[in-house]
Order: sequence, then structure tokens, then C-alpha cells
Amino acid sequence: CSDKTGTLTSDTLKFKGIVDNTQDFKTLKGKSDVNIQAQCVLAGCHSLLQTDKKLQGDPIETLFFEESEWTYNSGTKIAKKKGAECRIINMFPFKSDLKRMSTVVHWEGEGASKEYRVLCKGAPETIEQLLTEVPPNYVKAYKYYSKLGYRVLSLAYGKLNPDMNLNDVERQDIEKNLTFAGLFICDSPLKFDTKQYITILQQAKYQLLMITGDNILTAVAVSNKLDFGPLYYLVLETKDGQNFVWIDSEEKKANITLQELKDICQKYTLCLIGPTIGVMIRKTPLDLQKIIYKHVQIYARTSPAQKEHIIFTLRQAGEHCLMCGDGVN
Repeated sequence: CSDKTGTLTSDTLKFKGIVDNTQDFKTLKGKSDVNIQAQCVLAGCHSLLQTDKKLQGDPIETLFFEESEWTYNSGTKIAKKKGAECRIINMFPFKSDLKRMSTVVHWEGEGASKEYRVLCKGAPETIEQLLTEVPPNYVKAYKYYSKLGYRVLSLAYGKLNPDMNLNDVERQDIEKNLTFAGLFICDSPLKFDTKQYITILQQAKYQLLMITGDNILTAVAVSNKLDFGPLYYLVLETKDGQNFVWIDSEEKKANITLQELKDICQKYTLCLIGPTIGVMIRKTPLDLQKIIYKHVQIYARTSPAQKEHIIFTLRQAGEHCLMCGDGVN
């Protein structure tokens, strides 16, 4: 079993661009060309620290400040460029179960009055649930870039009442009624020797699995580059933990019995996503989980606890299972 980001792919990210108009989502803008609202979220929604005049932290967060008009001082917690300034007041860190992070900031934009804002970024499908209005082609836009194997973050913001106690506010009270600001697109390319070692493992008859917290479409794109399994994929879904439906790449439902799994996985790469795994942990008997997990090749949008559960279940099923990752999870 292998994690994806930082293990199969490089942890050196490449900035591809920002979508701030989903009706024209194939047009990517640069850090300075994009609308000021997207810049505000990227400049003020992060957990970066400054040591020896260099920003340290999540590579996807430092990426925005590289070759950018924006600077950030972690001592004052102020990000600024000419005509705009963003000061972080409070922060709610990224949580794997929420798939997002947010900050409370004091914002002074270009030609705008001073105001307090909540800034939020995270998985596109998660941020979608927090928007007052989902822009046209939103889902189509993030799926388009995910299918190319890119990492996609959705950006959003909302205005806050200055009379609130912003140092002691609960995240569930402010992470709502947000306005879409953009989609941040970056590439995490394969490490130069990943394909070579995957081929060696396959020739040695090892069964290879990918367990990642990333989007299922991004995971499938990386899988296809590495010839992990069949080109086409099916995603398992269940609402009650007992009855299962397989969804294909065109979101068509496939009625496949568990007895057919062995034959089906010769034609399709079988996938599970975190929300479904959560349902199965609560409602599906362990013996049934063992049968299903033995045929799944890609696990996506998983939390660290779910990754551990997958390994545990495979071992309970009699598999000799090793996990390769970057050490974080």
C-alpha cells in the first residue's frame, strides 16, 4: 500500500494557475492577474511560519508567496502587497474529517473599506456545501483539473460582524454563507523513479494499492500514469452499509454483486472514498469489509484513522500488508 502525495509524487509543487470564473474555467490566471478576493484567501488563509526570512510550512501554502507581490510576516501575522493588507486574528487548522481550514482576518483591500472576514479553503466538494451560491460549472471545473491529475483547492470568504468576539468564535458559526473566490490549481508530478519501482514491484507479483487523502479523480489520474490497474474505474457507494452500488467515470450506476468482484477487478480499477469507508466502518460487518477491501485498488479522500483501519482490515483478512508513506500519517 502506498500514500500518494510525497511518496509516489514529488512534494515539490508546481503552480498551474487560478480559476476565478467557472464559466471560463479552462482559462487559468496568474497570482497577480486573479481577482483580489482569491488573492485575499491565499494571502490570509494558511499556517505558515517565518524562519531566517524564509516561509516554512505546507508547500501548497508557500507556493502562493513564491515569486509573488505578496509578503508575509509570521511575527505580525500580516500579509501585504501594495494597496492591500491582511492580518490573521484567529485560525482553525486543517482537519482531515472536515477537509478544510479557515482563518479570521482583518482585511483592507484595494479601494475597499476595512472589514473582518472569514477565509476558507479546502476540498472543492466540501467548500461547495458552505457557499451561499454555487457558481455555474463549479463541479465541472474542479473535476476537469482533477482528472488531469492536478491538486485543486477551492477558495471562499465571508464578511463577519465586527461586534463578534473574533478571538473566541467557533468555526461552525462562521464557516457558512461563504462567497466563492476561486480554484487554486497546482501539480504534484511523479518522482523521477516512481514508475521504475512500481514496475519492479508488479513484476515481483505484489498487489499494489493507493491510499490517499486526495480527490478520487486525481488519484485515478496518477494511477493511470503508473499503470496501477485497468484504465477505467468504478467507485463503490453505500448508504446503509449493506447494499452497494458501483459508479463509473460517467456517474452511471453498475449493478455488480460481491461474487463478481474478482472478475470485475480485471476490467476496472475498483475505488473507495472516505465517506463510504466511514459508513462501512459503522454499519458493514467486518467479514464483508474484508471481502471488499481485498479487491479495491484505490482509496481516496481518506483520513489518517481510515488509512489505519484499511491496513488493519486487510491484515485481518490474511493479507501480508505493508504501508509506504511520507511519515506524516
